[in-house]
Amino acid sequence: MYKDFLKPLFLDRVQTLIQYQLETTAELMKRTISKAMMELTSDMNDSTMQCERNLASFVWTESPADIVMADIWQAASSKTLMDCGGLMLKARAFTPAVQNLCHSVDEKLRLLLEDTESYVQAAESEPRQDSDVFDRFADTPDILKFMQQSGVKCVQEILSYLTEQLHLWEKSLTDIPDPITSAITENKVLLTARTCAAMSEMTPHLQRCILALPDWNKHASFKLTKKFRSQKPSELPEWNSIHMKLQQCQMTAYRIWMEYTYKQIMSGFSEQISSVDQNAILTSLTRWEEVQITEEAEEGKKFSSKIFVPVQASWHLQTLLYRLCDDLNKIGIQALPRSVVQNLLVKVTDGLITAYEELLALRGHHKCTNPLSQPEVLQELFNFRFIQLIIPRKGEEEIHKKYQQRCQTVLSQLEDIVDPFDLDVFSPYIQANLSKQAQRSSVIFGALCHLDKLGGAGAGSVGGSLSGGLRPLLSGQEPHNVLSLISCPNRFPLLPLGSQHGSRGGGNSALTTQPLKAQTMSRTADGNGPSLTSMVESTLPSSSSQADLSSSFYDKMEKLGSMGSRIFSNISGKS
Repeated sequence: MYKDFLKPLFLDRVQTLIQYQLETTAELMKRTISKAMMELTSDMNDSTMQCERNLASFVWTESPADIVMADIWQAASSKTLMDCGGLMLKARAFTPAVQNLCHSVDEKLRLLLEDTESYVQAAESEPRQDSDVFDRFADTPDILKFMQQSGVKCVQEILSYLTEQLHLWEKSLTDIPDPITSAITENKVLLTARTCAAMSEMTPHLQRCILALPDWNKHASFKLTKKFRSQKPSELPEWNSIHMKLQQCQMTAYRIWMEYTYKQIMSGFSEQISSVDQNAILTSLTRWEEVQITEEAEEGKKFSSKIFVPVQASWHLQTLLYRLCDDLNKIGIQALPRSVVQNLLVKVTDGLITAYEELLALRGHHKCTNPLSQPEVLQELFNFRFIQLIIPRKGEEEIHKKYQQRCQTVLSQLEDIVDPFDLDVFSPYIQANLSKQAQRSSVIFGALCHLDKLGGAGAGSVGGSLSGGLRPLLSGQEPHNVLSLISCPNRFPLLPLGSQHGSRGGGNSALTTQPLKAQTMSRTADGNGPSLTSMVESTLPSSSSQADLSSSFYDKMEKLGSMGSRIFSNISGKS
């Protein structure tokens, strides 16, 4: 009777409850997303959403929750992303709004799993041996399968809503030229991308629903992400399908942002480098270095002359590169997929070389109305080689090979305009200044260099990339991209380390190799004991001694620390 009449009703009721909970979860997620987007549309100076507009303020602001000291001894395999503290969330660019969105979904799904616990038998539980009339765990496979299918539909409904919003925002960025509206829309697109990335990592109960796992307990959910990350995608087809859809939505959002950013950065650059307006030329003009050279005439007489050589890139180029770095750092470049940064740099470099090709086509020959003068060509040579240094593209792909060919063509055309004798004279000084400029600006423009192509700019030739002085990667592993900055050892030397020399002066040797003997301080007015001044003078080394000249800063701090501890110990003993 149960199997024929009650079981279908019972199963249908459970499935109805599951379906209702998942539909409610999807609606809650959409309402929460809409609320977050409305808060982004509010006052731009609102501090509560400031970190959503500029992740740099969120990433580089310390908070007590950055490191969770209570779980410091907890094994890494038993931690989720939320257990790792705020520092890990900042590294992954999961802002408070993203955390709130994922937490609301995961909490609803946790309650759903708790409700279904009464009707789902755990996988490790022993099967029932007795044949009762009513077996509440008999429908476990059907319930889990239905929960999996409904969970997939729930995620698809959320993604459909996000995709629809992305299309509307893409059209808004294209059709509405208002800068404030575009900035708000840009923040919405980026928040959508971060949300899609976080849903794969910050919703363990969503993973459990999609994977149809019966054991939903907390201990198992801790190990869920680490366990299934080690498996191949083919072993988890259900979750891999959802993960790929989330990633696809994320990449769609980043594509919209990338196209908008490229248009904003490159707007007006071709006009700036091709402009013949004197005011525009003076605005972008940079300092040139005065160099005195000595030449020898045919008669053997030597005479000196002065030449002016470019020292740094033009202001419009430096502004473009700095704006690009600022935009990348503002959205959390450490959490961006590597392909997004690479594609953006490819688009920017292609746009730059196209601008130079247009410049040469317009003013690169003597028959044109305003041909390029030799000083302008020297400055553009400096600019173009500076671009090659800061954004190296040395890949083996066909797109990079074509880019290198275009670069060689542009360089050849620029060099052909300069007098050959002058080019031989100017080239060494231009290359030296390029090395200095690349080294000085490598930290500022570090976000534009790939992590596997970093190094000292002055180590290799100017025509090469910045990767000349970098150590090879160990075991072929790809380096991390957490808060990436270029390494520049020339600008950041190592701190001096304190060293203990074997032979020193007698008094100073006792200070560094033996503990100081306890001395007594007297508080009486007769002054029998040593005074504080005499103790300091006896402890500190003489300024005229050779040991003081050879001792480091850390040795002196060690002596002062020993003196202070002895003084306060004597004071506490007296009291």
